[in-house]
Amino acid sequence: MKNGYKIYKNMKISKIIFPIIAFSTIFSACHKPDDLIRENNDNVMHLSVRATLVQNGVEYDSVVINDEDYTITINIPYYISDTEEIMSDLTGIKLRATMPLGAKFEPSISGIHDFSDGQVFVSTLVYEDGTRKPYTFRAVRKKSDNSSLSKVALTDEDVRAVFSITEPTTDDPKGKLTVLKTSGAVEAALGSVKLTPAPWASIQAPGYDPQSGIVNLNAIKEIKVVSQDGVTSTIYEVIIETPSVVPAGRVGYISNLFGLQCTAVNTLGFEADANCSMAAVDNYLIISNKDNFNKMAVLNRFSGRVITDLTINTSGIDADRELRAISTDDEGHLVAATYTCLKEPTETTVAAGWDYVVTDPSIKVYLWENGLAAAPKLIMDLDIKSDEMMALPSKANELFNVMGVKGSLTNGSAVITSTEAGVGRVFAFYFNNGQYQKVEQYCPYDINGKKFWLSTKNSSKAIPINAESPLKYCIIGDFRPQIGWNSGIETGSFIFDQPTSHWWVSNGNYDYAKDMRSGDVVEFNGTYLLAVQNGNLSNGIWAHRLYVSAVGMSPSPASLQSGLLFDSREGDAVNGIGSPEGTGNSPSGMTSTYPFNPADGKFGGNNLTKRGDVIFVESADGNVVQV
Repeated sequence: MKNGYKIYKNMKISKIIFPIIAFSTIFSACHKPDDLIRENNDNVMHLSVRATLVQNGVEYDSVVINDEDYTITINIPYYISDTEEIMSDLTGIKLRATMPLGAKFEPSISGIHDFSDGQVFVSTLVYEDGTRKPYTFRAVRKKSDNSSLSKVALTDEDVRAVFSITEPTTDDPKGKLTVLKTSGAVEAALGSVKLTPAPWASIQAPGYDPQSGIVNLNAIKEIKVVSQDGVTSTIYEVIIETPSVVPAGRVGYISNLFGLQCTAVNTLGFEADANCSMAAVDNYLIISNKDNFNKMAVLNRFSGRVITDLTINTSGIDADRELRAISTDDEGHLVAATYTCLKEPTETTVAAGWDYVVTDPSIKVYLWENGLAAAPKLIMDLDIKSDEMMALPSKANELFNVMGVKGSLTNGSAVITSTEAGVGRVFAFYFNNGQYQKVEQYCPYDINGKKFWLSTKNSSKAIPINAESPLKYCIIGDFRPQIGWNSGIETGSFIFDQPTSHWWVSNGNYDYAKDMRSGDVVEFNGTYLLAVQNGNLSNGIWAHRLYVSAVGMSPSPASLQSGLLFDSREGDAVNGIGSPEGTGNSPSGMTSTYPFNPADGKFGGNNLTKRGDVIFVESADGNVVQV
């Protein structure tokens, strides 16, 4: 993942500047190295000096010119490193000056000067009118006066907290370190917080360990940062806030968690063209692997950290079956269904991205009701060609690329849904107390109560809103990017209007340069949140953005646009890119601190199977939701 920024220039000015720069480079080559710079501007009547430390090649502009006693003091940082005690070497300093028109130094200030042990260099500035000013140059090591707090982070990398550092103002002499306590996990993690002050500044706080930089933030009220020179200090008041709950129907603050960047060198457990869907169980984010269900990638869902010490028990699952579709029920149990297909692949279907593989006709659903380490339980074994399935209005030929689940598969009512590639029909498998009951088939309706053919493919998902019949559901299309909101009957069903902003707009027909790759819906604080991946094909490369909207409890066709919270490419509707943090990056739209090294190689194949997934995960108290 990349953090992308563009700085635009006025092209007319650029065209004027470039020749001048080229000319001045040639002209300055005739002077001695590091000599003076004469400013050809009648308005420039003042002297300025800069110094370059030979030791590290860095130029410094902290220079004090005193025209009363004609001294020029060059302030060089005491240490040239922010982390290592490498003292600046004053034996080698180069000078350069910008001077009034026609002025020059005698003798020249070019060359390397030794200012160690209090040594000075004297040179006279001779003006065009003959005026002479004898300046004495000296250099001193200056300790920093920066007393700011630069960074705060939890030592538990699997917990995310939102910190805010506010500097003192004229009206308020104390700074503020504010953290939002959004969960019990955050409160516990605040017991071990790493503080980073400005380079070479020190921190004073009760219980603070200067060696590790760690403090129990729950136990202190203030943090004092003292500058390297010991002269300046800043006090930060520690404020731990419990966010207030916003009114029903609204969403509070939005914060990013992590970003991932897979490379050929470090795949993070992903496999090219093999990962199909996601599930969140406890603190784990699980990525399915259709090529080998024993190689499902597992990450910490709060930090993105790869989990290597967890093995998902797959005992009893037929070794020759694919588990493309995984999900969780409302109690957080992992659920998986076997990919089941009767269609033979052809050159045409392969080229178009269909991923047909003829399988055993039995549709099997597995439930990990006793945790990931225990063997899963087979809760459904239904032949796709059984009388029950064949009695449906439309015969199923391919099921469970992805899946939707609503309700509890151990206690009470539940439903598992799947779309069939191509035809847009929804298959709903109903359960009661973990026992399979029946299957129903649904056809999406438009706002006029007419059935319509939704273009569905490998990543199209039917998201159940309820667990009973008739099924209410949201269905995500594919290369005809439509989203249907269906009540299970004609009345109250519709297709969402295509957003006109923060969205790659389709031509409304079979637009093969636009698609959607899965989505999800969750009821949160009195509104439904809908998230979907919206895609665009350009120069043979697919790009996708995550679009998130609060569509309300009784959505209308316009709700997808009017309820926009943010999209990962353009941010929110008010502040744009960067709001929330992490938006505006490419290609995947989240942040990553990993600096991409071309030598690591790009991850992935050609992604002909065009896969993706989106899931929401609610917190136990219902106050937070993760997407």
